[in-house]
Amino acid sequence: MLIRIILLLFLISCTKEISTPYNAEILSFEGKKRYCLYGYMIRINNDTILTSDHKVSKKFGYEIKEPIPVNIKLGNQTDGNFCRYHYYDIESIE
Repeated sequence: MLIRIILLLFLISCTKEISTPYNAEILSFEGKKRYCLYGYMIRINNDTILTSDHKVSKKFGYEIKEPIPVNIKLGNQTDGNFCRYHYYDIESIE
């Protein structure tokens, strides 16, 4: 019985959480590799995140002159908690 419970807990912990799509805006792209400020700055509600994920550059390029509204699904956070803005992988962006 204990083995079944452990196996069940293991399987539950391995299931991937489905990312919720967010309405967001791509605000800008910072191409200079400065500490904690490289990549695309994206506003989601009242939060601002950063990403250097190639999905964004393939779809929107590097020259962001005004905010671009997008629907975005976030992947994993890819930095520690030491930057002002957190970096994320992007699952999808439209």
